[in-house]
Amino acid sequence: MIVDITTGLSPEQSDALRELTNIGASHAATALSKLLKTRVTLNVPLVQMVPFQHVSRLIPDPSALVVAVYLKVVGDAPGKALFLFEHENALRIAELLNAAPCSQGLHQDEMALSSLKEVGNILLGSFLTALARLTKLYLNFSVPAIAVDMAGAIYDAVLLDAEYMDDWVFIQTNFAGNQVKGTLAFLPDTGSLNILLGALGL
Repeated sequence: MIVDITTGLSPEQSDALRELTNIGASHAATALSKLLKTRVTLNVPLVQMVPFQHVSRLIPDPSALVVAVYLKVVGDAPGKALFLFEHENALRIAELLNAAPCSQGLHQDEMALSSLKEVGNILLGSFLTALARLTKLYLNFSVPAIAVDMAGAIYDAVLLDAEYMDDWVFIQTNFAGNQVKGTLAFLPDTGSLNILLGALGL
């Protein structure tokens, strides 16, 4: 369970960001559902402003092996976006999409990793496109990268690839279905939070 250590956001701001995330994630879930031909549901999004020293508390199990698709968001509200698949779930998705077993494991199966990267790209792209339409902000994103590692190491790498900030805003929601289980996270860069809130009238 993620520990609620939110600071610095008013209830109105948290509610607005949560609703924005819910709409964006719903678009992503629809895209994923069509891709995998299965029903996908969402949990209520979590919006947290977290002091840097408490970032590790966001990760229920830092040692859990995950597959992460990560990209940089550029434009009016830059940031980082990633989707984390549970390892065993990622394996099943890759085998489903390629109609073949991953006999070498995900680390060494380029076709499986390419398929999962495309799934993550569709998910994150749908999410960010919905955010851009709702806020009327220009948002674009980089070519996605993919990694197979422990969850804690993935978050460390994302944070090291960003400017240092005393407080981080994590916007997260969980996906679940017969074929998929994972977490989408969006981390606005310095100043981007105010831009997003301003676009929402706050």
